[in-house]
Amino acid sequence: MVNNKYEKYMIQIPIVPEVATQIMQLNENSDNLSSSSLTKLISLDPYLSASILKIANSALYSRRSEIKELDTAVNLIGFKKIKTMVLLLAGASLFKKNENSYFYKLFWSHSIISAFICRDIAELIDSSFNSDEYFTAALLHRIGEVPLFLSDKDKYMQLIEENQDHSQSLSRLELEKMNTNSCLIGEALLTYWNFPEELRKTARHSCAHDDSFSDIMVDTVSLSDFVTVIHGFGIPEYVDPSRVESLLASTGITKADFDYFTSEAYLEKLKQSRFFNECQSTLNVNLIPDN
Repeated sequence: MVNNKYEKYMIQIPIVPEVATQIMQLNENSDNLSSSSLTKLISLDPYLSASILKIANSALYSRRSEIKELDTAVNLIGFKKIKTMVLLLAGASLFKKNENSYFYKLFWSHSIISAFICRDIAELIDSSFNSDEYFTAALLHRIGEVPLFLSDKDKYMQLIEENQDHSQSLSRLELEKMNTNSCLIGEALLTYWNFPEELRKTARHSCAHDDSFSDIMVDTVSLSDFVTVIHGFGIPEYVDPSRVESLLASTGITKADFDYFTSEAYLEKLKQSRFFNECQSTLNVNLIPDN
């Protein structure tokens, strides 16, 4: 049940398909999860089925013959990537009427690039971490921007324009201009979709960039968020040097590692990733333009 305070924002967006929600709740280590059970679940949604087949037959997989069976496509792509692709496809459905908007490019460039950065930072912190969970958390951490934008597109774009100099915290500016912020709405939205608690918690706290709440996932996503802003992707906002220092300390990431993640060399490496290019292809966007 969604707090009535946020109901007007929730009605701005379509409900995520039940199949997508069920896939998001699956655990790859579960005894009940198999390729056939995942295929059966995906097959319940014609749009997801067609999209997964399209991805499997894309140039990214360089298959000599066309894949026509969904189970073959699922086996080829794999559960972890299927889960991400389902998220992207469900997310893209939120923008059907706005997919050519400037906001669309801002939102997805930040969400996807921060997800890859977060995954790589998590692997550096501790190789035993489930880095795919960190990837998903970062992918969704700014989801609250979507209903806030859709509730008043002109006002939200004006807010973005006013902060082109990166002088203000986005969450505080949203509160000032729109009487709520994307952190609070993101938590409410993921609750509305019945997504896992850790994703709701990360959406609530990671983009607020304060020290009111801290755990390793929230701090890692917060750090990846700052790195992405420094690279110039997404909605502009203030990067607080003292908060960056605090996040480096809490995550154990060194200044040298931070400098690498904020470098052009890291972006060039990311551009060579097949998985990154799969994400771009799924959304039909070019996130990192060639120099």
